[in-house]
Amino acid sequence: IVSPWMKNGRVTEYIQENPHVEVIQLAIHICQGAQFLHDQGVIHGDLNPDNILISDEGSALLADFGLARLSEADPWLSSLHSNGGDAGGTTRWMAPELCPDDDMEPATKSTTETDIWALGCIFV
Repeated sequence: IVSPWMKNGRVTEYIQENPHVEVIQLAIHICQGAQFLHDQGVIHGDLNPDNILISDEGSALLADFGLARLSEADPWLSSLHSNGGDAGGTTRWMAPELCPDDDMEPATKSTTETDIWALGCIFV
């Protein structure tokens, strides 16, 4: 995947450098991006501030789809091959069910719910 250069960089630095920015509007953009992905049957799997870029117009855009996968909720989508989605990502924003247990059992796959958990962690 090739995307345009985002000169405004990541959301965290953008907010620090632009203290008067409408952070609620950025949060809405982030949620709309996640909702769009989920509506298309895509699980991001690694939502965190480093993977949210700011466009030239000041909109928040989701990036880094290396761990993204297709949802298994849709039979058509689940029939397609998807390499991503195994537990992984950035621990600080990872839902508890994605972390291995004491026996180091494999964690579950990312879901829309684990993406929502990550959004909550981002906004806190």
